[in-house]
Amino acid sequence: LLLLALAVAGCSALPLFYKRGPSVALWWLDDYLALDAAQRRATRAALVDWFQWHRATQLLPYADALADWRRDAAGDLDASEICAMNDALREHFRAGLQQALPAFITLASSLDATQRTHLALRFGESNEERRAEELDGTPAAQRARNTDEAIDRAQNLYGRLDRAQRTLIAGRVAHSPYDARIRLAERAARQRDTLDALARIAALPAAGREAAALAILETLAASYLHSPRPAYRAYYTKLVAYNCAFIAEVHNSTNAKQRAKAQRKLRGWEE
Repeated sequence: LLLLALAVAGCSALPLFYKRGPSVALWWLDDYLALDAAQRRATRAALVDWFQWHRATQLLPYADALADWRRDAAGDLDASEICAMNDALREHFRAGLQQALPAFITLASSLDATQRTHLALRFGESNEERRAEELDGTPAAQRARNTDEAIDRAQNLYGRLDRAQRTLIAGRVAHSPYDARIRLAERAARQRDTLDALARIAALPAAGREAAALAILETLAASYLHSPRPAYRAYYTKLVAYNCAFIAEVHNSTNAKQRAKAQRKLRGWEE
């Protein structure tokens, strides 16, 4: 979320991100869980604490990473370097998730059966919306949409691409192992895992409840980073390797002017 905010609005988005972040996150949770007044108060306090932790501990590592990427952008890159950047981002996600787990113990333990049913219904609605977005149109139309999105992302960093670079991206998108149906199926499976974890927490006895709930949530959080489903892990590994090579190839096709623009943008985010 932070990187997205930076990409959209630059450093001016940071104060807004930390000021509004707890309210936006609470609104999202309330939409999915139909929180009562006491749950909203406790969850908002926990979200404020999380955002304060994030601001105090995560911004400088982000800036350091951006500085490294800025220096690397001056030259060619290989797929292993791109994958290392991806691994670093996943580690930041893991740290943020781990920091949130104690607060989620309190929230998860307070949810009743009606709220868990509401969550299941909202999951189903969001999945229908996502399917409509991802699977709309013919396969050719979907590839064209994905190509346009990839070109837009590249141009956001490098500036205008030439015809050869656009053709390169179109060809790589056409041969990508990405499959929206597999991704959507994994999304639904993670939602079922979440609902199952919440039901198990609700059934815990009072004695030792907090420790047992933490263990359940830690397993669930780990599954978000490494799927427990072997077929999806194999698919994801293949997709990441392809995308790392794809991104490196696009970067290596850029000229000095485009790389200079990328470095300026990265410096702006870093600063």
